[in-house]
Amino acid sequence: MLPDQQWRDAEFIKSSHSDPDNCVFVARPGAGPVAVRDGKLPTGPMITAGRAPWTAFVAWIGQS
Repeated sequence: MLPDQQWRDAEFIKSSHSDPDNCVFVARPGAGPVAVRDGKLPTGPMITAGRAPWTAFVAWIGQS
């Protein structure tokens, strides 16, 4: 996990697959890893993933 200060100014966007009670926010800066956080805990912990694994995950979810 990367230090929170690296994500302080990152733009987190609500996933289009979220519903009002279960929101997932994703930050995808121009380069480097992707960060994911829970919408109910905007200052809480984040999960980070490399671009290639994140892209594979999103493609796999899209098949469901």
